[in-house]
Amino acid sequence: MPITKELKNVKKYETVGFTHEQAETPAETIEESHVDSHESLKEFIQRTIKDSENSLRGEIKEFRSDINTKIADSYTKIAELKYDLLLRIIIVVSTATGLLFAAIKLFT
Repeated sequence: MPITKELKNVKKYETVGFTHEQAETPAETIEESHVDSHESLKEFIQRTIKDSENSLRGEIKEFRSDINTKIADSYTKIAELKYDLLLRIIIVVSTATGLLFAAIKLFT
C-alpha cells in the first residue's frame, strides 16, 4: 500500500477520535497484510506456473514417446510389406518364366 494511502488511513482514524498511536496500529497492520497478500499471490502464481510447466513437460515427453513408438511400428510394418511384396514379385516372375518355358516346349 502506498505511504499516502497509509497516512490517509491514519488521518481517518484520528478524525473519529483515535490518538495518533492508536491510528497508526491498524494502518500498519493493514499495510503489512496488503504486502503479505501480494507476496502470497506472487508465490501462488509462480508455483502455479511452475506446476503447469512441469505438467506440460511431462505430457510432451509422453507424447514424444508415443510418437516414437508409432513411428518404429510403422517402419516395422513397412519392412514387412516390402518383404511380402518382394516375395509376390518373385512368385509372379517365376510363374511367368515357367509358363514361358512351357509355351516354348509346347510350340517347338
